[in-house]
Amino acid sequence: MCRTAFLLFSLVLYSPAASASVVTIDFEGLADLDPITNQFPGLVFSNAASIISGAAGGSSNEAEFPPRSGLTVAFNTGSPLEILFSPSVVDVTAYLTYNVLVTMTAFGALNQVVGTATSAYSNNLLVSGEMGSVPNEPLTVAFAGGVSRIELSTLGTFTLDDLTYTTASTAVPEVSSVSMLAMAALAGLLLRRVSAA
Repeated sequence: MCRTAFLLFSLVLYSPAASASVVTIDFEGLADLDPITNQFPGLVFSNAASIISGAAGGSSNEAEFPPRSGLTVAFNTGSPLEILFSPSVVDVTAYLTYNVLVTMTAFGALNQVVGTATSAYSNNLLVSGEMGSVPNEPLTVAFAGGVSRIELSTLGTFTLDDLTYTTASTAVPEVSSVSMLAMAALAGLLLRRVSAA
């Protein structure tokens, strides 16, 4: 009986670790000038298309917007470039090369602003960028309550590569204090019965 009470109490206290995963979208595999919409599970893009840099048949022959990795990047076809996340994520990093200041705004589930980040330079183009800038500047927003959407706004043009985000953990509900006290009382009663027998 004592072992039974101990097992019950242990099961109530045990809470498996929740897991989160980091996902990176590098846009490789998209054709040149493909509109980007829902090609990636859990994401929906607006005002975005792909561009292949430096490849035969690619439309980008400008050295000003180099990819961070591979050959394919996303670029804005309008402003803002919007990305919806379903389910929501806890943080987002976008690697941007731009010719005009870019602002990233994150929104929560209730469409409230939960974070913003603005580029450090007025432009970070490879050849003609502002002194001290480098292409593919990371902009990051984070919100533990969940980011459901981001907007990348600019009056100019930018490329986006290696979009990286962390999925929200699947949290295991915690046992309430009342439940724990009830289980402790039950364990105490069971121990008393075993001792009396």
